[in-house]
Amino acid sequence: MKIGIIGGTFDPIHIGHLLLGQEALEKLQLDRVLFIPAGRPWMKANQKLSDKHHRLNMTREATKNNASFMVSDLEVKREGNSYSSETIEELSKEYDNTTQLFFIMGSEVLKSFPQWVNPIVILRRCTLTIVTRPGEQQPNLTAIQLAFPDEPLETVGLPVAQIGISSSELRARVRKGLPITHWVPLGVEQYIQNKGLYTTEEM
Repeated sequence: MKIGIIGGTFDPIHIGHLLLGQEALEKLQLDRVLFIPAGRPWMKANQKLSDKHHRLNMTREATKNNASFMVSDLEVKREGNSYSSETIEELSKEYDNTTQLFFIMGSEVLKSFPQWVNPIVILRRCTLTIVTRPGEQQPNLTAIQLAFPDEPLETVGLPVAQIGISSSELRARVRKGLPITHWVPLGVEQYIQNKGLYTTEEM
C-alpha cells in the first residue's frame, strides 16, 4: 500500500490543500492520502490558532466525499507540541514495512528540515515528496544531505499547479465579512459560520 501524508494546521483547510491531495493521489499512484491536522505545531508556537478540534472537524468535513482521503487525529489527541517524527513513529506501528509512506512537504522547508525534532525518523521511514510549482527549479537537498551524509535519501518530486489561496487570507476575508464561497468546500464554509470562527483577531 502507498499512503501520502499531508500535515498542516488547516486553519482553515481550503481547495488548495484538497487539490494537492488529489494531485498526489494521481501522480504518485497512491492508495490513500492521509490529512493530519496539527494539534500544537511547535513551529507556530507564537501564533494564535483556532481550537484543534475545530480544525480537525473542518478537515473531516472537507474530505468526507472523497473515499481516497482519510483524516488522522493522532496529533490532535497528543498532549503538548506536535512533532512530525512522533507522528511517523505512531504510523509505523499502524502500518508495517510493506506500506510505503510519502511525506509531502513544500520545497521552502527543505533548508530548515534538519532542525526539526528527530527528522531522521522521517528520512528512514518515508519517501520525502517535494512539492514543486510551475517554473520552480529542482529542489535543493543540500542542507539535508550535509546534515545526514550517511542516511539514504529517498525523494520524489510532485509538480502541482499554483493555487493562490492561503488560510491567512481566508481568515482575513471572514473578519471583513467577505465571502469565501468556492475557496473552501461548502461544509467548511457552513462550519465556520455556525461556529463563528475568524470573526475577530483572537479567533
